[in-house]
Amino acid sequence: MRKVNFASLVVSIILPTMVCAQTTPPQSARLNSNTVPSLNTRTQEEPLAQIYTHPIHGFVIMAPPGAQIIDREKGQKISIRSNKGYAVNFQSGLARPDIPLHQMSTLLEEKYLGEGKVWTTRTKQNWLNVGGLPAHETIYTGNSMRTRVIITRGINNDYVFIFMAPIKMFDSLSFDFKWIMSNFKPSPKDFIKESSPKHSQHIKNLIPKLPPKQFSEPGFGYIIEYPNNWEFNKPAKMTTMFSGQK
Repeated sequence: MRKVNFASLVVSIILPTMVCAQTTPPQSARLNSNTVPSLNTRTQEEPLAQIYTHPIHGFVIMAPPGAQIIDREKGQKISIRSNKGYAVNFQSGLARPDIPLHQMSTLLEEKYLGEGKVWTTRTKQNWLNVGGLPAHETIYTGNSMRTRVIITRGINNDYVFIFMAPIKMFDSLSFDFKWIMSNFKPSPKDFIKESSPKHSQHIKNLIPKLPPKQFSEPGFGYIIEYPNNWEFNKPAKMTTMFSGQK
């Protein structure tokens, strides 16, 4: 089985536009999926989550209990490592409106996608909402691991998340990644609406109008169309459920 070094798969999509910043060590807090945990209520018996707040841009990223935040290059690149077997690489930088959001992940493919590389296949793509901002995800599969790339864009910044886990454990470990994404808070400046027509048009162009997705069961011959921002799951072999955002 081919071994993959998670640390070697670093984001290089928006590095040229990065802004250097001094950082502070991550804080620790109790796990809470709805709000930022309070340091005053933690106990020694409870697992701790780490909180990282960028000192200049103000975005917040959290690591679940048992995972560790590693600051790379003074806040320009942040990694989350877990002894459960997954890793998350994160990067932020100035927004690149010259590249459509749904095409940003292709900048990684030249280096990582193809025969003999980390990724062998591009599978699922979808639109999401992360921290109140539009986001696009792409899932890649390799020989031994699966990778989920999510890129979200605000007024000023792009944020890139790369979640990596062994194929057999990908679905079960995705719970932690969903927790990380649900607790992510973009820079407050990403929500400031500019009055200029340029910024207004920029927001309108973030998510293009996409055709509906199609679902079919191999061998049955039927096709179901469903909204592009919906997802499906199969709780049983002969059952499929479709749903939008909660």
